[in-house]
Amino acid sequence: MAIQYKKLGGKTHIIGKPGIEIFNFAYDKTSVPKEKVLMIGDSLFNDIYGANQFKIDSLLVTSGIHREFFLSNKDPLEIIDNIHSDYQNTGIPTYIMEKLK
Repeated sequence: MAIQYKKLGGKTHIIGKPGIEIFNFAYDKTSVPKEKVLMIGDSLFNDIYGANQFKIDSLLVTSGIHREFFLSNKDPLEIIDNIHSDYQNTGIPTYIMEKLK
């Protein structure tokens, strides 16, 4: 709802993914260089886009919220290119996997 309100010209303060503040907060709790950080998530709009903005690698788990798109035998990158939201930006993952074991 906040994203829609912002697109209409309203002022918003979003704390959480994909906001850079939450990535800064979490990263400040570590002593690991960004090159060794991996964001694992199932949302292209929150997890993966946030990782892109924070400039860290990301792993998209395709059995999550976007699973219906990945049921076809198409190339995963082609599928990602066709997942869009009117209110959110779509991220591009560094890595893709169906599920974590």
